[in-house]
Amino acid sequence: MVAKKDKYLWSNGAPIDEHTKTKHSILKQYVSHYFDVRFQNPQVREFKFAIVDGFCGGGRYETGEIGSPLIFLQEIKAAFLREKIRRKVNGMPELRLIGSVFFNDGSNDAIGFLREQISGMKCDTDQSSLAMQIEYSCEKFEDFYPSVRSRLLQAGIKNVLFNLDQCGNTKVKISEIKDIIQTFARSEILLTFLIEPFLAYLPKHDSGGLAQRFRHLDITPQQLGKLEWFQDGRHLSYNERIGAAEYIVYNIFQECAQYISPFAIYNPKGWKYWSVHFSNNFRAREVYNGVLHDNATHQAHFGRSGLTMLCSDAKQKGTLYLFDQSAREEAKAALYADIPRDIDLHNHVSSVRNFLQRAYRTSVAHRDDILTTASMHPDISIITSKGNPRRSLNGITLDDTLVLAPQRSFFFMP
Repeated sequence: MVAKKDKYLWSNGAPIDEHTKTKHSILKQYVSHYFDVRFQNPQVREFKFAIVDGFCGGGRYETGEIGSPLIFLQEIKAAFLREKIRRKVNGMPELRLIGSVFFNDGSNDAIGFLREQISGMKCDTDQSSLAMQIEYSCEKFEDFYPSVRSRLLQAGIKNVLFNLDQCGNTKVKISEIKDIIQTFARSEILLTFLIEPFLAYLPKHDSGGLAQRFRHLDITPQQLGKLEWFQDGRHLSYNERIGAAEYIVYNIFQECAQYISPFAIYNPKGWKYWSVHFSNNFRAREVYNGVLHDNATHQAHFGRSGLTMLCSDAKQKGTLYLFDQSAREEAKAALYADIPRDIDLHNHVSSVRNFLQRAYRTSVAHRDDILTTASMHPDISIITSKGNPRRSLNGITLDDTLVLAPQRSFFFMP
């Protein structure tokens, strides 16, 4: 991501911020899991995909740490080699991987430097089974997107991952996010959204300027009013304003895809960036939630624990969910009450698949915490597709059924 032209001259050595390191750690893990999950079905002999890095930067910082373009290329290669070995060991059909990778940045310096970095990478993978085409462009995203959209449609590529690590919050429009999700059947988006303007330009200072600044989000005057410091006779705390801002943006973003995962990148001086994952597939959300927990304490989500975590109304009591072990224990306590309540609302019975599809629309809880709580609950039985009780937590499948007992117990977690 390029923030300021005078700060990021890639050819002279670009500095890297701590929040960028965090984003890269999450990106690296998610890309690795993304391909591992997509490769699981041994009947899939050819996987066609595209990566679109809309604000790619130069690929390598002055410290030697790599940026998103090189992370993508390294993780694609590593995932392919893992799958190649797995299939060979298990006597499975070989996999052919066909990839189209698009790197775009508004800086000629960044693209020129990136070309040098990629040209120097070793390629010792079997080219007969891994075909990767890399294209570069230097445009504003609003000009770049229509052309890459057309290219992807012509190529018939449905598996598309967009990395939109914009500087600020105005370079990617809501209409573009909606179009990506609606156009490509199995698309996902990782979006960076700067939080600071919400806090630096609150309506009591300049409501007109705030409305103009965020016009691309279609924020209403009523929503802007919820960001004021003084409400209901008191001043909101910093965390409450964070929650109010996240809730407003979430309500706008949730119209773009079925599964939205907003969280803030940790910064000791404040929560500086939001990173948002968009997908129409609950499995993608599940994997992303797991990655967030693997990077505990580096990011936070504002809201309660449990199945309805996005309750960031300023009038409600909220906390920062830090994805660490302490937060997970709090989540389990909330899940203990939330899970039977959800099953009760759906006629006392729900398949695991349908339950998780509902859960991930409003929760960032870890899959293991959700299923562990359900399996240990005295009022819930997990039944296999053959009608037998599920004995092992590790054996739970999406086709299993959660059944709520007709008579509720009065046991509560300590």
